[in-house]
Parts: sequence; C-alpha cells; structure tokens
Amino acid sequence: MAALLVSAAALVGLWWLFGDPATAPTRPPDLQSSARVDGTLSVVEAHRLVLKPLRPVGGRPTLSFVIRSRDSRHFDLAHLRSHSALGVPTRIYYRKAGARLLAVFKEDAPANSARGRPSG
Repeated sequence: MAALLVSAAALVGLWWLFGDPATAPTRPPDLQSSARVDGTLSVVEAHRLVLKPLRPVGGRPTLSFVIRSRDSRHFDLAHLRSHSALGVPTRIYYRKAGARLLAVFKEDAPANSARGRPSG
C-alpha cells in the first residue's frame, strides 16, 4: 500500500512539475524567424533568464535574456524554475536587439539536444 501511495504521489508531482500541455503558453505565430538555443537555466526571474548553453554561443558560456512585458505571457515561470532546479534542458527562442537578447518563447528541449540553432 505504501508503494502505491509513493507511486501516486510521484505521478502527481511530475504532472504538477511539468504541467498540463493544454494550459501551456501559446507559441508566437512568427516563432520560426527567431534564433534558438538549448541549455540549462541557472536564473529564472520575472524579466530575466540566464541559460548555460549546451554548447557555447559566440564564445560565451552563459547567455542572459530579457523577457519583455509583451512576451511574458509566453513564459510559465513556475515551470521554468522547476527546469532550473532539476537541470532539465530548455530551449529558448530569442531575438537580438543591439547587445540585448530578448527571450520570446521557451519550450522543453529535446532530450538529446546538443544542437540548438544558435545564431550569434
């Protein structure tokens, strides 16, 4: 009985952690024009993400992204914090604005993703 309760709790925990895909943020319609990079998140804040890419981008071992207010609806911060805590690979779609990187969307990175499509 105890093993059943532990298994049920684990399943509920995983569902809570990774969420219901039906309630996931929607993809922006012009996402294909954005660069993307896969890595692990080290900082998750309301308007900032810091990602350690699986492969350095432009010689940089970490990338800092700004989340603009208009793009914040595309990010579930609780979900991103769980990714950060567990080291779950995350894919960030972004655009450049001068020296700043603007995060526009995130999704779970493919499990074996050593190849993002970084541009920079």
